[in-house]
Amino acid sequence: MKPPPHEDVVKARARFALQAVRSLRGDKAKQQLKGLPVMLRTLGLLQSTALLKSDSELRPLADHLATWLLDECPMPTLLSEQGGSASRLLEAASDADPASLRAAEHEAVEITVTMKLFGDALG
Repeated sequence: MKPPPHEDVVKARARFALQAVRSLRGDKAKQQLKGLPVMLRTLGLLQSTALLKSDSELRPLADHLATWLLDECPMPTLLSEQGGSASRLLEAASDADPASLRAAEHEAVEITVTMKLFGDALG
């Protein structure tokens, strides 16, 4: 299967990020979004997802990340049953081979950078 053109991935990422940012409630999640790309680069996908999932105010960020990586991304990186939730993302990432995990971590940074840009723009 041929991967989608880069422009299609960027457009899909932007649409998803805008919708995700608009759905965020609470200052804590919006504040955490600003540091999320760095957190993913520093801690990796598994630890970042676990930390977000453990806090009820930040769980929506983990669920958005899971929905993008498991269900919505035009270039899927992790295998999982439909239903992007933080718990499924942790399972899929734990079971992934190293190359798939690196690809998922790269895409996680890309989507969170896009979400951060929209978050900054929307105030």
